Amino acid sequence: MGVGVWAAKKKMVDNSEVETMNAGRRLGFFVGMMTLVGTWAGGGYFVGTAEQSYVNGVVNTQVPLGLAISLVLGALLFIKPMRAGNYITMIDIFQEKYGVWYGATMVVPAILGEFFWIASVLNSLGTTLQVVISLPRWACIVISAFFAGLYTILGGLTSVTYTDILQIFFIIAGIGLATPYIYFHNHPRLKLDEYYWVGDIEPKKIGYFIDHYVFLLFGGIPWQGYFQRVFSVKSTKVAQMMSIFSAPCLVVIAIPCLIVGAVARQTDWTKVPEWEKEISKEDTPLVLALTLRYLTPLWVSLLGLGAVAAAVMSSADSAILASSALFTRNVYKHLFRPKATFEELHNCLRLCICFITVCACLLACNINGVYDLSLMCADVIFVVLFPQLTLLIYAPNLSNIYGSSLSYFVALFLRILTGEPTLMVDAVIRWPLYDAETNTQYFPFRVTIMLISLAIMASVGFLAHFLFVRTEKIPMKYDFLKGFTGKKTILQLAAPSGKTDEQPPQFEDKKDTDPVSSKLAIPP
Repeated sequence: MGVGVWAAKKKMVDNSEVETMNAGRRLGFFVGMMTLVGTWAGGGYFVGTAEQSYVNGVVNTQVPLGLAISLVLGALLFIKPMRAGNYITMIDIFQEKYGVWYGATMVVPAILGEFFWIASVLNSLGTTLQVVISLPRWACIVISAFFAGLYTILGGLTSVTYTDILQIFFIIAGIGLATPYIYFHNHPRLKLDEYYWVGDIEPKKIGYFIDHYVFLLFGGIPWQGYFQRVFSVKSTKVAQMMSIFSAPCLVVIAIPCLIVGAVARQTDWTKVPEWEKEISKEDTPLVLALTLRYLTPLWVSLLGLGAVAAAVMSSADSAILASSALFTRNVYKHLFRPKATFEELHNCLRLCICFITVCACLLACNINGVYDLSLMCADVIFVVLFPQLTLLIYAPNLSNIYGSSLSYFVALFLRILTGEPTLMVDAVIRWPLYDAETNTQYFPFRVTIMLISLAIMASVGFLAHFLFVRTEKIPMKYDFLKGFTGKKTILQLAAPSGKTDEQPPQFEDKKDTDPVSSKLAIPP
């Protein structure tokens, strides 16, 4: 909290959205890398890695390597074109292309993904603290969310950035110290194969394995929390290097949790004093907490707990700011108040931070299956937003509102109809390799839906452009979605005389420039 207040006092170079949402675009390589690692290595990252390592073995724990490679792919494929557009949020590119109203529909999956992620990491902290020091779960959740929300309100991304750096050191110190105690602890071991902790991949699960890896590789890119850091550093080269060098840091920081899961997998928990029973399926999310509590001295478990708390707050504050920024800029400002002053937008941002924090707290306190909801939202972001963003960047001539809207709804409905066993949603669509007994889809359905979405968007977009523009076989008066005529984009709103430039302005290595927001006015 002290670091957050200090950062808030030093932040204001000028009063602008760029300052509050993107830290004035002046972050350097080291600071940017630390805040990116802190954002991705959250409570769910540590708790989930230990759980998967325990349940399925190290080889099936795909998140650390998958997210690390996604940062490299984001740096190579998406950072340069996204920074070239002088955007403040990830959704700006959609509103620039499709108009402010339809572009705002992309905010829905993006905000829901961030919101459920906040609730899931707060929930993971509550359950961990409950095991180790017997505090009420709701109290842990409320206290952590209160402080994370408060310093985010005070300092925006600057406070979030510097607190992330501090929290990274807490994580390294806490988990790093606890790991040797766990590994060398004289705990009762099961009489199993020496390499039982590695795990294996069942033949029927190969499709699921591939599907999940591709989902992690590309589904980790279209998040506002990621692009918020990309837009906040000094130059494109620094942004790319920041993203690339964050990848090995993510892998290294996950190694202690892999070790925790592997040790717990080979421990005979029926002989562990004070526990003396098998870890049930319902208790598997508590593997990290149980290992800290029963296989280390109390003072070591408390330091490890501090690391988990730091990881949770470093993710929660980033997601709170990301979702609040999306609503403030891409919904409130662009749709309803294009002439809003900075003070008005700043107050709206603060109210959004308060509202999202309170709602996430209530959800985390009352629903235990929040993590499953966050995974479902991540699926939607992958099958809906990733193909939309990719085609918009690399094939803009095939991207229009007709192909985009049909692709959006088809992908959304296919994902919902595929079902989700963790949320007890039955599958209406049963893909090949479907297991009726466990209600599990072993077919790579996420990748399939994403490719279907991409194909629909490209083909329908090409057909609409061909009929309306190239051949003019359909008169423009039938352009009922205003895909080629009359749409109000953020560039049109930015132009004082109602004129737009063909090429969006560049901000490469320029300080605090935001022609879109600084000139925002409805044309006469």
